[in-house]
Amino acid sequence: VAILSVRSPLLRTFQKKPFFEKNGGPEDQAAEGGTEENKKETRKMNRIHDKWKHPRSDVITMLFAIGAAEYVQDFQRPAFAKEHALDAKVVDEILKLSDQLHGIMRSILDKESVPKGTPDPPSRDHLVLLEQVIAAGLIDRVARLASYDTTQSRKQDGSRFRYSLGDTAEEAYIHPGSVLFRDPPELVVYHELVRTRSGRVYMSGVTAVQSAWLRTLSPHMCEYEQLPSPPPLYDAKRDKVLHSVRASFGPQRWPVGVDRVAMPADSMEGLRVFARALLEGQVIPAMGWMLPHLTTSPLIITKGFVNPRVTALLQPLAKRRVRSRKSLKAIWTKEPQFLLNSVAQWVAPDVHRRLAQTWPYV
Repeated sequence: VAILSVRSPLLRTFQKKPFFEKNGGPEDQAAEGGTEENKKETRKMNRIHDKWKHPRSDVITMLFAIGAAEYVQDFQRPAFAKEHALDAKVVDEILKLSDQLHGIMRSILDKESVPKGTPDPPSRDHLVLLEQVIAAGLIDRVARLASYDTTQSRKQDGSRFRYSLGDTAEEAYIHPGSVLFRDPPELVVYHELVRTRSGRVYMSGVTAVQSAWLRTLSPHMCEYEQLPSPPPLYDAKRDKVLHSVRASFGPQRWPVGVDRVAMPADSMEGLRVFARALLEGQVIPAMGWMLPHLTTSPLIITKGFVNPRVTALLQPLAKRRVRSRKSLKAIWTKEPQFLLNSVAQWVAPDVHRRLAQTWPYV
């Protein structure tokens, strides 16, 4: 958060040109070719920064640089910044802001849950989580690879690849200073847009994202189209009825893959799937003993047949809006006889006493 609150600490040249400039000037030349001297200095800076390069994220690259600077003692930090092509003033500003944020967290949260001191470098699993955190924080700034610019086919870099911006009709390019410039992914989030004097728009602070993350992190920004197969099913681990959907993201409805998501709470199809799973012992495993004693197959529930037994089971479930094990057990704690008569219609008379003795299954 501190890093994204100020300008980049990475320098492009020893003349103290920030890695990303928002107001034109020298960055125009760097972004669109630049002088040979500028290119030479840029390559030199890139080699210096390579030690911190994270191939999927500019933000994490900056995080590595700040993490390294944090291990240096205060009086040695200016020299460290100069040697590693960092803006010492920005580094100091980020570290101070980070300390302030930690202080706020400790005042609000349990102090024991807020780590103290200099953190260890992130593990591989932590890096994936950090990428997802960045994606969640910049979820309103998603861009998708749109087209390949054949007019610049001789350039072996990202200047050929245009991106569509999710919230506007504009197109943009990955900034030449980005770690993703030469290997543009299909989907990215970006921190800022940089517009040069020539009118070309670049994305800075870019992080690659996976389409599945957009479905998980922002389901409210997705639209879902139910697929005919595979059919809906009850997931005991998630305690939900799931169905297969084709998801699209954002106002431009970009396809982001197929997923299994919870069916709407008012779905009659979902209710039928849950009722069948209940009789089959999927919802309450302890009810599995009834399967050999059922006089009618639970399959008729999801086939849509009109049957008194089906109606007797579905009506109380629908009235009390029961769609999960959790909601069913909550009712049983107050009404132990709930559903007993409905389920009794499905089993042979000779096991009715056993059913009554073992009911409810809380």
